[in-house]
Amino acid sequence: MMNPLKLAVVGLLLFAAPAFGASVTLTGVGQTFSVTYNGIIDIGGVPTPVAGVSAQVDFQITGMYYDASINRTIVDMDVVVTNTTDSSIWQQATVTGIGFNTDPNVKRAGSGASGAYNFVALNTSLPTGSGFMVEVCVSGRLNECAGAPSGATGIGEVSQSSVQLAFYGNVTSPITLDNFGVRYSGLLSSQFGIVGEVPGVGIGVITPPIPEPASAAVFGLGAFIVAAALRRRRAN
Repeated sequence: MMNPLKLAVVGLLLFAAPAFGASVTLTGVGQTFSVTYNGIIDIGGVPTPVAGVSAQVDFQITGMYYDASINRTIVDMDVVVTNTTDSSIWQQATVTGIGFNTDPNVKRAGSGASGAYNFVALNTSLPTGSGFMVEVCVSGRLNECAGAPSGATGIGEVSQSSVQLAFYGNVTSPITLDNFGVRYSGLLSSQFGIVGEVPGVGIGVITPPIPEPASAAVFGLGAFIVAAALRRRRAN
């Protein structure tokens, strides 16, 4: 288990990050966007950010059309996952699921995936405390946001999948994606004293990030936490 100073430092990393509430409006074939992710694990039942665990997912829209034969609006996309976790801190960390929410909601019929991650699960959770819920998760295992031999991207690895999302009816209003997250499995770090494999989650930020007006004030709060931890350490 990490000591209070380490917890304060990694907490500052989370406080200083841009807002996670950004959404992406899908505009048509050829659109691309990237999402970067931090790392969060449970420490004593508390979701806690940890340094060095990270990932990037690049999305490209390859199709948007209405299929009258099934009364569904279809969105096809290619998804490239890069595990950017720092191997000098973590001996093991694999990305085993990619999650997000949609508006309108995705329907089961016609939704699927192929490639490294070959399943689409709906309304599932990522492992952090009480759970980080996502409406859609692309993973290597049926009906859950978890790993399988065919769906895991190790440290320094890159994998690609093709995903199809189906929406009921002929959707004429904008389709948006938000609440981006990834699932990590098998996290190991001798530096942080994590010797048993644990799961984790990464919260996504759109790249480039949307400016956060309150970021300076929140960063100051994070700095105060670190300073307090240092004072306690000196006093002891």
